[in-house]
Amino acid sequence: MSSTGELAAQLSALFRSEKLDTAESSSSAATKFITDKLNLQDSQDAEAQCRMLTNIIDACVEEQVAQTISTAVLGEVITLMSESASELSQDVRQTALNHLLSKVQQRTSTFESAIIETRQALARILISDEKWEEAARQLQGIRFEQSQRSYNTKQMFE
Repeated sequence: MSSTGELAAQLSALFRSEKLDTAESSSSAATKFITDKLNLQDSQDAEAQCRMLTNIIDACVEEQVAQTISTAVLGEVITLMSESASELSQDVRQTALNHLLSKVQQRTSTFESAIIETRQALARILISDEKWEEAARQLQGIRFEQSQRSYNTKQMFE
């Protein structure tokens, strides 16, 4: 099992060693990193998968990891957790997204888009479980009026 510090160092080294000059190349490197780490876990061991995801999330918010790296990796974690066809269980996905939200919520200005995407992903999982009130609470937690970006009404309703 990789510690958070080891994962943070691996992330930083990976992004330094690769020629990641576009968002697409950063995204594919982040996806490969996450899937490689998850593939090291027993696919039947939800607890180990969840532990690895939380360690990756913790590594992303370490000070030694550059914000561009954190943003790319967290974005891919959110994308992976949002996929309904994911091999990960709903519980693992929901736990990982809740952990991600708890880690980045205090740093709203840095991780604003990650917070919004995480809340939307959590809402989709809760809706699929027919937990309407919890889904609504997640969406209600999105603070558009405090956002650094401007959103039109259509974007807010989506």
